[in-house]
Amino acid sequence: SLEIDPYSHEAKFNLGQMQIYNKDLKVGWSNFQSRWFYHNFKAVPFKSSKKQLTSLNKLEKILIWAEQGIGDQIMYGSMFTEISTFSKKVTIKFDKRLIKIFEKKHKKINFVANSTDIKEEEYDAHLPLGDLGIFFRKDLNSFKNVKFPYIDFDKKIFTKVKKTFNFKNKFVIGISWTSKNEEIGESKSINLTDLTPILKLSNMTFLDLEYKDAKKDKEKLYEEKKIQIHRFEDIDYFNDILAVTSIIKSCDLIITCSNVNAHISGALGKKTFLLLPIGKGRLLNWSSENNHSIWYPSVKIFQQIKPGDWSFPINQLKEEVLKCQNY
Repeated sequence: SLEIDPYSHEAKFNLGQMQIYNKDLKVGWSNFQSRWFYHNFKAVPFKSSKKQLTSLNKLEKILIWAEQGIGDQIMYGSMFTEISTFSKKVTIKFDKRLIKIFEKKHKKINFVANSTDIKEEEYDAHLPLGDLGIFFRKDLNSFKNVKFPYIDFDKKIFTKVKKTFNFKNKFVIGISWTSKNEEIGESKSINLTDLTPILKLSNMTFLDLEYKDAKKDKEKLYEEKKIQIHRFEDIDYFNDILAVTSIIKSCDLIITCSNVNAHISGALGKKTFLLLPIGKGRLLNWSSENNHSIWYPSVKIFQQIKPGDWSFPINQLKEEVLKCQNY
């Protein structure tokens, strides 16, 4: 495409995503910037008369603004500590649900909600969140700079979960199986019944981490397989990310498809098994080295070998779950 049209922003954007996924990082981040000129990219650029950050020379005040989904924001949050060393004041403007899980771990940074109006005198330069990689993820070694966990949890909720599910000889696993992404969520999601080979394993307790109401899915599973999945009904799983983070922290293991829970669990450094589609639905986020995420070393990836068929990765995952329990 680029040989035909060297100025095709769509082609450069797609090429950049593939290069980042394949760990050709330096040139990948450069091409990834073409997203702002691609007509189907949904994020809205930040309007400012101030310059965009182009170098890491010492600046008094920097504004970083979110542009993508909450999962991406958590992933790029792995670079917050690094950017904070280059400025006396760093302001991060992102999804308000994330403020509570980041603020205690990054006390030098001022976190504000996307809806907050930031005056131009409050910063010297600004940068979209997705461009932090240009400065801090130029090669594989740079991913080793992250100290996990880089997000926080609520100790009261953590203790509550531990007490509630402190069953003798029970291995507690948090699970989620759907993605809410409008364009590719269906490709990333799994039917709950497809997870039966894992769910029917003995001496295990499963906690529902779904953001949507999955009552029908769970009722069907119980009727057909007599398998029960537990949930804290008094928690708002969509809005209270701190509570979700606390539940995930309390589990022995997380099993999830590619969604926000995968990012939360990875940012916590929690042992996680990720079920990933091949082809459509496989994003640059899940670039791997030895089947482990380069962004989250605690996340092991189990990928389809045939689009739409989850049997192979689920059977692989079953064997790994048994090893974890025995260990």
